[in-house]
Amino acid sequence: MAEVWFDAHHVGAWLSGRPVISNFSLQLRLGESTTVLGPNGAGKSTLVKLIERSLHPIVTPSSHLRLFGS
Repeated sequence: MAEVWFDAHHVGAWLSGRPVISNFSLQLRLGESTTVLGPNGAGKSTLVKLIERSLHPIVTPSSHLRLFGS
């Protein structure tokens, strides 16, 4: 089984004083092909911003966001 490089569990994020992600969970493994589809405003770009760390998650005791295990 391939190593998990992105692991988000019950993550939230705010941008400009409003929630843009709520209770988000996703796990991606090295070598997997992944496609993100959705209409305008569905959160595709917001997901990329979380991965590239230009948007910081709100992490609670019941949540986590890990990139390459950290």
